[in-house]
Amino acid sequence: MKTPKEFTALVTAAHAAGLAAAAATTPEPMVLGDATITYIIPGGVCGFAGVRIRPATSSFARWMKKTGLARSSYYGGLETSVREFGQSMGLKMAYARAYADTLSAAGIDAYAWDRID
Repeated sequence: MKTPKEFTALVTAAHAAGLAAAAATTPEPMVLGDATITYIIPGGVCGFAGVRIRPATSSFARWMKKTGLARSSYYGGLETSVREFGQSMGLKMAYARAYADTLSAAGIDAYAWDRID
């Protein structure tokens, strides 16, 4: 896989896999409050998630950066953040894992990351 058309097809497939994984996920609601008032956050814990791709010098990584789909990562390689699903870390992580798994199946060194907010 070395052409922009193949990379586009791969990213499209990874996005579709991520959306399907998130749709199949039901995050555990987060409950906040005290004795006087309670808030229920249906999306669960708030946070971030994304996918890291290494090395940043691979043809796929260079294409991702050139097209604006990824940026340099502080931790090495490139990363792309999940922008869908509001603040729900559970949904974002389900998406990121499926996205990374799709890239990995195509021979790209990719893994999901998350961070609670």
